[in-house]
Amino acid sequence: MREHISEACATMQNTNLDWNRRVAALKMLRAVVIGGGMDYSNFSEEMREIQAALLISVKDLRSQLCREACVTIAFYCERLGLGMVTAMDTLMPTLILLMQNSAKVLFHISSYKNCNTWHYFNIFRSKCKCQAGMT
Repeated sequence: MREHISEACATMQNTNLDWNRRVAALKMLRAVVIGGGMDYSNFSEEMREIQAALLISVKDLRSQLCREACVTIAFYCERLGLGMVTAMDTLMPTLILLMQNSAKVLFHISSYKNCNTWHYFNIFRSKCKCQAGMT
């Protein structure tokens, strides 16, 4: 499992690769969790590596890659719950910046029913104030 995660993360972090391969790597990360990957190891160690790769994918200019990254983030939030808090602290500011680019991209992570902490709403509110010039 660890090899699959490392390989997928390396693919996602290499921005010179074809975007289809990076999308396939995002799907592989979801498949690891579906296949029971969280049951066999301390997933928080792998999460640090995944977090860095997701951040690069979310910042990518290719909308399909960015959309798949958002779907993967939403999937991980649903499955891991509070295990995603640390990763989301890093990812959330970038995700909020996506809203000015395209509402369709962020639509995939818009469900907040799996949000287990109000901390994110404070981040969201502060970013919105900064974007609107109300700081």
